[in-house]
Amino acid sequence: MSTSKEYKAVRNFILNELHLTKEDIIKNIEPLLEKLVKQCMLNTYGGNNQIEHWIRCMVADELKQRDYGFVERISKEIIKDHVLNELNIIVSPKNKRCVCENRVPSRKDGLYLIYGNGHAEPFTGDNSKDCVQYIGLKHRYMSFAISLTEHDIVQLLDDDSREESGSGTYYERECDALFDIDGRGNTERLVARNPKLRNLLEDGEYIPSLGQLNLMAHYMDELNKAFAYVSASPLSSTWYWSSTESSQAVAWYVVFSSGLTGTGNKHIGDMVRTVIDF
Repeated sequence: MSTSKEYKAVRNFILNELHLTKEDIIKNIEPLLEKLVKQCMLNTYGGNNQIEHWIRCMVADELKQRDYGFVERISKEIIKDHVLNELNIIVSPKNKRCVCENRVPSRKDGLYLIYGNGHAEPFTGDNSKDCVQYIGLKHRYMSFAISLTEHDIVQLLDDDSREESGSGTYYERECDALFDIDGRGNTERLVARNPKLRNLLEDGEYIPSLGQLNLMAHYMDELNKAFAYVSASPLSSTWYWSSTESSQAVAWYVVFSSGLTGTGNKHIGDMVRTVIDF
């Protein structure tokens, strides 16, 4: 590499006139450079004079100057492709409630008026009385609707009843019977032996299980207020048959005046209040 005349002249002056060596220059210049570099860093990245802080700032500046947004763009493209080609999107209003069969998480415990068009609303005492078909009852995991009328002197079995085919579902202990909530299944088995019971049932109706009937007795006072409000037959302080069986010949009942549960021969005539899923 060629060296200019000016460079040679300066070098000779430093060596010959100032008598400074290379080592002397580094020794004197280095502290000054260090001071200037620190001042530059402080002016650029703020008052934190830790070298780790400066490194992080310099790396951040380097990243800003480069295009690392391709990861975000690719991710968006992948998500867009998946949404358009793999997902079935259903648009519905935000205020529309999802009605799921046998699940009523949005309903609170209590009584409801159920109208002929299927509309249901909480019973408040200020509801419309027109076209009410059932009184709904929601309590924790149980939800069903109760008929506005009842049937008296109902025999679950009579002299014309058929012999039971197959094995039935029986609850000999009260503690077990009270947990039976399969009124629909119980009623289907009873109707198979005594088809006359079908005459008591409107479409979808069935005789409540002991678990359901016991809940009706618990809510008797509140239910009778709702029945009176719509001019329907109140619940009586008497025996009501449940569809829960204790044996081929015996079924469970509830005495609504006392809340007592017991078993009786199915040939005995007792009251029946039908219900329907709600």
